[in-house]
Amino acid sequence: MAIIVEEVKGSITISVRVQPRSSKNEIIGIQSDKLKVRLTSPPVENASNQLCIKLFSKWLGINKSKIQIISGLKNRNKKIKIDGINKSKFDLFIKNYGPPQRPQSTQRKK
Repeated sequence: MAIIVEEVKGSITISVRVQPRSSKNEIIGIQSDKLKVRLTSPPVENASNQLCIKLFSKWLGINKSKIQIISGLKNRNKKIKIDGINKSKFDLFIKNYGPPQRPQSTQRKK
């Protein structure tokens, strides 16, 4: 399944699913139509939100000031707006440098 990327006037909006209190900070793949992100910080006093912005900044190689969480500040499901990048550039980035695709769970049929 692909990530839904909305493009508006020189910026994009993506949906993210955050898993706080993980062992590593990483973007691990796609869950439903969202990027799944693991963060080491607890969901207290905006720590996870700030770490999420820092992780995307480092991953995309852009300034933190160009990334903002526009919804889901107190929720695991977030919408993130990224300025200065368009949908085709983001899709190309996902294709070339994106998170690994996790295989679908396979259960044996009895």
